[in-house]
Amino acid sequence: MSTWQDLEREVRQLAEVIWGGNALAETINGVKCDCVLKNRSDYWVLVEISKENTLDKLRTDLAKFASIRPYLFLKNIYTECHFVTPEHFPSLRETGEGQNVAVHSPKDFFSKYLGSTQYLSERERAPFGSAVDPDSGETDSTSYVPIRYTTEKGELWGSEKIASAVASGKKIILLGEFGSGKSRCLMEIYRQLANSESSIFPLAINLRDNWGYKKFSHIIHNHLDSLGLGNFNDALVRTARRGMHPILIDGLDEISSQSWSGEPARLSEIRKGSMQGIRDLIAECKNAGMMLTGREHYFNSNEEMLECLGLRKEQVTILYCPSEFTDSELETYLQTRVKLETYPTWLPRKPLLCQLLTRIDKDALEALVASEIGEIKFFEKVLDAICAREAKIHPTIYIDALKNIMLDIATLSRTKEGKLGPITPAEIGTIFEQVTGAAPIDESAVVLQRLPYLGRTGSESGDRVFIDEYAVDGLRALALVKRYFSKDDSIKHQKWKHPLGPFGYKLLASKIKLDNESLKYFRNIEARGNSVACSDFVGSMVLGLESTDFQKININDGKFSTLDFSGRTIRNVSFIECEIEELTLDSYATTEVVFNTCLFDRIIGISSADGYPSFMTDCTAGGYENVLTVARISELAIADRHKTLLSILKKLFFQPGKGRKEEALLRGTEKYWDQTTAENVLRIMLRQGMVDRFKGDDGWVYSPNRAKTVRVKKIMSKLGNCGDELWAYV
Repeated sequence: MSTWQDLEREVRQLAEVIWGGNALAETINGVKCDCVLKNRSDYWVLVEISKENTLDKLRTDLAKFASIRPYLFLKNIYTECHFVTPEHFPSLRETGEGQNVAVHSPKDFFSKYLGSTQYLSERERAPFGSAVDPDSGETDSTSYVPIRYTTEKGELWGSEKIASAVASGKKIILLGEFGSGKSRCLMEIYRQLANSESSIFPLAINLRDNWGYKKFSHIIHNHLDSLGLGNFNDALVRTARRGMHPILIDGLDEISSQSWSGEPARLSEIRKGSMQGIRDLIAECKNAGMMLTGREHYFNSNEEMLECLGLRKEQVTILYCPSEFTDSELETYLQTRVKLETYPTWLPRKPLLCQLLTRIDKDALEALVASEIGEIKFFEKVLDAICAREAKIHPTIYIDALKNIMLDIATLSRTKEGKLGPITPAEIGTIFEQVTGAAPIDESAVVLQRLPYLGRTGSESGDRVFIDEYAVDGLRALALVKRYFSKDDSIKHQKWKHPLGPFGYKLLASKIKLDNESLKYFRNIEARGNSVACSDFVGSMVLGLESTDFQKININDGKFSTLDFSGRTIRNVSFIECEIEELTLDSYATTEVVFNTCLFDRIIGISSADGYPSFMTDCTAGGYENVLTVARISELAIADRHKTLLSILKKLFFQPGKGRKEEALLRGTEKYWDQTTAENVLRIMLRQGMVDRFKGDDGWVYSPNRAKTVRVKKIMSKLGNCGDELWAYV
């Protein structure tokens, strides 16, 4: 809470800025004056700060000038008198005017000479970094979701603690991946500082608007000019230099580089050069509390970052944004923004992506959540939005070009030893040139240093790796789709080492059909040496279709993340010396399928090598696991009615296809089958929104609500301990 002593100190500091010289308390003609500035030998400025709160006492303090002024006039010293009081009495102002004394409230005093009210008003209207409405580009108006930020020692900080530290003169650096809410945090800190009782206001500067400036005064001038407050430029430079303002700096990774280099040492020099202006600001305003934000992996190390900023480790507290919302934070964020009863498992938890989710129309969002390919549609929407956001920050690069650069880097990463990279700066530069037709120079260079989903590998290298396995899986799948439809076979001689994951398979299956054209393309790719691309195609078709006929396609030395034969019919495909992370065998049928000399990390559906099917020869598995097959359900020590429930859930949610005919769901040949329970279960699931139904050619067809998959998994894994009302009812 601001005290009278704080106000007196702030007024004295501003008086020194306005009139120059030292503002000192002095007794004149037996009267103590709070602030005396001796501009010239014959011209003094007197400022009295009163804490009184009654009109009579204030008039008594005001009368001090009536004793001081004549005394100094006799000494040929002219006085300019100012009276500052927290209380607002219009009659007191009139009394002062009659005595040639300017009477101010603190707000009026700081607004007149420093533009405090004007700054707070205009700054609130301007965007805070990337904390903007994705549609309008205006400042994000949604409420702040409290987040806990982590120090290098594992301590947790909230926004209040950050604001308090900055207000007390500490320097804080907040690092995080793209879309993790750094700018939104900075805006919250600004508002907390701006709403304090102090007359001194914080400065919040977007570095993206200050490319090329080398001096802190130029940054301040440009910032104020952009707000239409250029008439306060000089005063703000002086108060900032004195450390009077907390300074909030958004986007250390958004200062433009002047060139690009594939050499890590040269890149570090470029980054340091681009930081000259901010380094000068930190040096000139060394007594000010500061908060700076930037992408965690923009610099090769925190040591390089501190060197570029001209700071020592002991001067700074480094905080890290969590990359995703926790369950409670996500619920808080979405409760007031998205009117959905349940949220799908694929729902993103990154703050930026959650914000994008809220921009989707309610009906469209419900359709997206219910759709089997809703996850894919949303991933593509997110990628487009991210590229649009980055292109808006750096308009020197187009949205489509940035997207293609990301897809090509994701493809290149498949040739690396590591699953996620690394990618060298030289390789990134080459891809940029191939996509855009020009070498990466000038402002475009900074885009390459802060590409979404990429992070640094270590302090000694400028190499980058993907930091989001789910995202790179989607990017790799989209890149393969793009090449397929453009009939680009340039990947045929590439030796990919990493297959798509389950999401990549799902995306690929939603875009490419199993027909002669696709078989021809991928067969050709496999024959030329890129067997993993063909593996991706086969793996995605197996996942996406109930019945597949691969027309005698052979995959030699392929790699698969998963092959799920559950409830599927597979024909005419051979896997020779392939590596498969996970194979699931459950209620399947095969024709002319061969696994020869293959290596499995795990096979689900059999308990040992003795259970290998006849189409597997000379194969080795690292582990085995039973699954809840129809046969396994019959062996469970539970009531028949619960076995019937599990069988229906399995058919609906864990076997391929968009739906099941009512007749097929209600028909059970197992000994445990309970017809009455089956009918009741379908009725309850319809009422609770777990399934939908529509009229087919031969009666009702039931389709699962994919948003309920998490609930169903819990029922099937925990059985009587699931605590679900459906289990209890049955």
